[in-house]
Amino acid sequence: MYEEFYKLKGNPFQLTPSASLFFGSKVHNQGFAYLQYGLKQAEGFIVITGEIGTGKTTLVERLFSVLEFGPVVASRIVTTQIDGNEMPFLVAASFGISTEGLSKTQVLHAIETFLKQKANEGKRVLLVIDEAQNLSLPGIEELRMLSNINHNSKPIMQCFMLGQVELRHLLAHDSMEQFRQRIIASCHLEPLTEKETEDYIMYRLIKCGWRSNPKFTSEAFELIYMETHGVPRRVNRLCDRLLLLGALHQLDVFDKEVVQTVVDELKNEMKAITGIESFSSLGQQVRPANSSIKYDMNSVDEHMEKAGTVPSKSHEIHVTEELKKKSEELVEAKAKIDSLEERVTGLERKIEYLHGMLVGRLGGGMESEFDTFQLKTFKPK
Repeated sequence: MYEEFYKLKGNPFQLTPSASLFFGSKVHNQGFAYLQYGLKQAEGFIVITGEIGTGKTTLVERLFSVLEFGPVVASRIVTTQIDGNEMPFLVAASFGISTEGLSKTQVLHAIETFLKQKANEGKRVLLVIDEAQNLSLPGIEELRMLSNINHNSKPIMQCFMLGQVELRHLLAHDSMEQFRQRIIASCHLEPLTEKETEDYIMYRLIKCGWRSNPKFTSEAFELIYMETHGVPRRVNRLCDRLLLLGALHQLDVFDKEVVQTVVDELKNEMKAITGIESFSSLGQQVRPANSSIKYDMNSVDEHMEKAGTVPSKSHEIHVTEELKKKSEELVEAKAKIDSLEERVTGLERKIEYLHGMLVGRLGGGMESEFDTFQLKTFKPK
């Protein structure tokens, strides 16, 4: 609807990650450089972490867009909490290797045959693990073992791991020492700064054909940042609704009052669904209450920088039973919020789809994220 009113070539604030709308903030450019460095090294693990909605998937989509003509066979796994013995089957299925009726040993042999076949073809294999914070310790160990497969003394498969902050805690576990030694680079994606948030909004508008309509006041940008904390996904949701309101009321200037109207609408909607009044609280991180992972973020950072160093006892967090209980309650609440956010996102996509059918433009607009790189995404049931 608002694309026609504001004469835009597509949806600048779509929720689906798109390489064509990649915005290179300081931290995202650093993350992208690490991914490129990892590909050049052709071995080991790259670890990218970040809060929900900070752009981890968009970063990888950007990388895939430049791999189209490269000798790299890539596949992605969207993980759930799986047993370590299931990891080889998951990896095989992601590359289209049949595992029906095979034992684990036979599956491992099939993967090795596949990898060496690609090596003989002059290709390398890249495996991307999304939502890697859900992996078990045995599952990560299986990935490390798979990375040992080589051809002519050269590694064949690389692995990029994307996950929320819990992944860093997971990799700080004592049993992960050998795995940490295989990490060649890591990056944590922070939210955008206030200036970057403004630049992010304008960049996406300009990419979609914006011609000075609508205009944003400085107070409007300030409020958008305050309500979203610079998290790209939240910025997208707020600005998408802002443009919709603007089109409905034929506005050509967005000031603080207009933004506040949209924020209030979103808060009321979220309160009706979750009982939570704050729009910006959706997607905020809650730390895990796993007593077997007791390291603070300083010790985790040291592990990422100095592979194989076990945290000292002075860095352990001594959690009381009462705090454990509170933390567990927060984790449960976060899981419910994440589930509701996914449902809201699904409904928004359905609305966008139906709108496209009504105006006869389904299939037009921005180029699909999969048009530039045909990536297989495997998600276990």
